[in-house]
Amino acid sequence: MGLRLISSNIHPSAKKSGGIVALAFFIFAISDLVEVRTGAWWKPWWLFLMKAICVCVFLWGYIQWRIYRKKSMEGKSSMDDSKQE
Repeated sequence: MGLRLISSNIHPSAKKSGGIVALAFFIFAISDLVEVRTGAWWKPWWLFLMKAICVCVFLWGYIQWRIYRKKSMEGKSSMDDSKQE
C-alpha cells in the first residue's frame, strides 16, 4: 500500500516503464537460478538469450528514466522562472 501511495503522482508512462523493468529483473533472477544449476551463463543458449534481453531492457529503462527526468527538470525550471517574475 505504501508503494501505491508513493507512486500515485508518477506519470502513467513512467509506471509502465517501471513495471517492464521490474518484470525484467524478476526474469533475470530466474535466469540466475538456472545458471546456478547449469554452472554457466552461456549454456544453454536460451539462457544467454534471456540474460541478453534482460540487459537490453535494463538499458532501455535507464534511457527512459533519463528522458523522463530531463523533462521533469525542464518543467520545474520553467515553473521556477515564472515564480521569480
